[in-house]
Amino acid sequence: MATIINAPMGISESNVMSKAPAQVTSALLAKRNQMQEMLISRLCKEYGSDPMRKAVITREVEKSSALKAGKLSPEGLRVLERAVSEAVRATRPGPMESLERPKPNTWSGGEMAAAVQKVANWTDVANHRASYYAVAEEAKQAVHDSRKVELRQMLAHQMSQERHKEAARKQMLREEASEVAANLREFHAEEDARAARKHQKSAAQKRDRDLQMLEQKSRAAASERLRKLEDDELSAHLRKEQELARVRAEEKKRANEEYHRQTKDANIRAKAEREEARKAEWDEEMKLNAQWKAVLDKQEADRTGQYERLRERIKKMQKTYEDNAGAEDERRLQEEEERRERHIKEESARFEEAHRQKQLARKEQIENTTASLFDQMEGREVLRKKTRAEDEVYAATVKADYLKQEERDAQAKALKKGRAKQQYHFLNEQVVSQREQAARDPGASEMTELEATLNRGLLVSIVQHKFPRPNVLN
Repeated sequence: MATIINAPMGISESNVMSKAPAQVTSALLAKRNQMQEMLISRLCKEYGSDPMRKAVITREVEKSSALKAGKLSPEGLRVLERAVSEAVRATRPGPMESLERPKPNTWSGGEMAAAVQKVANWTDVANHRASYYAVAEEAKQAVHDSRKVELRQMLAHQMSQERHKEAARKQMLREEASEVAANLREFHAEEDARAARKHQKSAAQKRDRDLQMLEQKSRAAASERLRKLEDDELSAHLRKEQELARVRAEEKKRANEEYHRQTKDANIRAKAEREEARKAEWDEEMKLNAQWKAVLDKQEADRTGQYERLRERIKKMQKTYEDNAGAEDERRLQEEEERRERHIKEESARFEEAHRQKQLARKEQIENTTASLFDQMEGREVLRKKTRAEDEVYAATVKADYLKQEERDAQAKALKKGRAKQQYHFLNEQVVSQREQAARDPGASEMTELEATLNRGLLVSIVQHKFPRPNVLN
């Protein structure tokens, strides 16, 4: 049972009921692609290698049924070369061989056959098309004129509205100007009244200041006269006081001199009396000192003897204590001293050991942290290199995809240009054929049976003087 499958090289037949389709390996597929590229390269060398011709040749080769089937015979190669030659020739428009006009067949049709056969020529079609575009243009012009009228009316309304707005604005400006002028007059009147009041107040203040200045001058003159009189009176009083002070000073001087003389005599007598009294006191003190010294010597001897007896008794008590409890206390003190020294040594050793263990733990922690940091740095470096390698691979892939896309775009652009040139070629060929046929046969504008059948709706609209649809160009 024959079926259709989607093979790697295109659609092909396969007997799925009898056996599975043959597997196409990647090597075979690559070989086929390489052969296809070699075929395209050979054809480009023969017909041209510019982008547009290469795109046209590639399209013809890719759509070849013989290549899609995977069996390219010599006849298939000749068919492919002929198709490529026609496609390339179509991209170079030039004088082409005229096509033979098919012989007109007998017109046959149903309803309105005679009327349709009468207008079945391209001249009536052209006239109908011209009238269609004329009607459409008239409708378009009518719409344009109506829009112009609406626009004029709208503009006239807007201009009238603008004129009214301008008049209202000017009226408002005039009212505002009159209001501002009235306000200015009122303001100037208030300023004049304020200036008059200020002037009156300044004049009154000036009169008050003049009176005050006159009064101050009068008071100053009276004060000056009073001060002068007081100065004269004070000067006389001071001269009188000075004279009295001089007299009192002389009297005081004489009294002081008499007082000093009497004091000197009294001092001489008192000094002699003090010398006699001091001599008597010294004699009495020497006597008392001798008695007190004898008492103190006796007390010192008694105290010394008492101290000696006390020392002897203390020495006896110490000797007895040493014989009884002193040795035990000495032994206990020595043991306590040994225990204290032993405890100090143990604590010192323990502290040093703890300090050493702490240093070792700290050193081990630093080494572990350093190793961990180096491992992290190595990991980050490896990750960075890996990321960079992946980015480079991705960038290369993106760049290759971009280049491929650019190549595909350029190929599509060239193919589009080739198709346009082929279309222009076919149109020119038709124009040349129509002209040559019209020159050979004046009735060449008559439609063939096939053309009349395909354009029956258009011919019926011509007979009925109707247009089948609105003008899509408006």
